[in-house]
Order: sequence, then C-alpha cells, then structure tokens
Amino acid sequence: GGNNNSHGGPDPKCLLTYLKSQSLGGGSQKDFISPTHRLDQPCTGVLIFAKNGKAASRVQVAWSKRKVKKCYWVVVEGSSSDSRGGGRGGGKMDGLEVLRSR
Repeated sequence: GGNNNSHGGPDPKCLLTYLKSQSLGGGSQKDFISPTHRLDQPCTGVLIFAKNGKAASRVQVAWSKRKVKKCYWVVVEGSSSDSRGGGRGGGKMDGLEVLRSR
C-alpha cells in the first residue's frame, strides 16, 4: 500500500494521491484524476492526466488509434557518433547537439 503517510495525510511521494487530494477533478467527482499513459524509466517527459472519465476515455482511444504524435529529443555534449539525427531538425547550441527522432 502506501497512499497515506504515517500522519494520515496523502503520501507526498505519490503524485496521483496528492493530485486527488487537491480536488482537481472535473464534474461531480472532484477527486477523479487519471493518468492517460505512462512514462518509462529512466526518462522525463510530460504526463497527461484526465479530469473525468469521458476525457480519460477519449485520450485513451486517441493513444490506441495512434492519433497522438510523439517526438523524442536527445541532447548530447559535443558531437554525436550517430549521424542519423543530423538532418532531423537538430542543431547545435553552446557545444550541445540536439537530435530529434519520431
């Protein structure tokens, strides 16, 4: 388990529990908030949350029908040894090379 800490409040390490405790949901269910996808570790990125069941369903359908376009950015120091990203909207900034992949 672990949605509550030893003081009975929401576990500060669990983002979903924290967001639900903030009553950010839409409609009549103020504690409804649902992630619509996941992030693999180790990575950072944007996580989309739905504020009601209808929105969650619509976003999940878009994911399953591949209507969502994902874009991955990689930043490397110096020059990359992989030339595949060179012509994909990348560029150089202060010694960093930015590669983009879809």
